[in-house]
Amino acid sequence: MNNSFNSIDDFFSQIIDKIDGLSESLDFIKSRVDKGLKPEMLYTPKEVAAILKCCERTVYDYLNKGILKNTKIGKKFYISTETLNEFIEKGTTGFKNQE
Repeated sequence: MNNSFNSIDDFFSQIIDKIDGLSESLDFIKSRVDKGLKPEMLYTPKEVAAILKCCERTVYDYLNKGILKNTKIGKKFYISTETLNEFIEKGTTGFKNQE
């Protein structure tokens, strides 16, 4: 049997290193959740409309007017968790004069 491990100790050492790395990642995620932050993800305008309890057209209007920041991948718009949380906190206040 040919493998990249010189001994069983090397094998377990590498496994422990991987587990330590995963543990650090989980600790980081837990700290964000404890602060009320969700792991970063991208939402579609349809998903944002459901969260905001408005119609999808309204979300597209916010995107087109620059009221809601987005990332465009190909022809599709996506809104990050961070951007959505910021929008929910601030709302559209101050943007009405910019239309």
